[in-house]
Amino acid sequence: MSLQSGEWKINDNGVESTLTIGSVNPKNGEVTGQIATVGNFVGVWDETLAGFVQVIDLPAAIENRGNARRTIFGWFAQITEVA
Repeated sequence: MSLQSGEWKINDNGVESTLTIGSVNPKNGEVTGQIATVGNFVGVWDETLAGFVQVIDLPAAIENRGNARRTIFGWFAQITEVA
């Protein structure tokens, strides 16, 4: 299954947002894009659209309902296809 570029709905640590897939390299699975609540990202596609985000500064962790000990947040995304 190939990964569709474009806008996806994302649930990032319980907060609904937008995941934009910009490009997908079919040779190595590298994905680039943007998560509205986090910023730009580079990742790897493996046929599962879920993962984690690690926040590297305390104010951003607190904003995402974390603290100094909790800086990693789970996420999952889905897209609506109209047949």
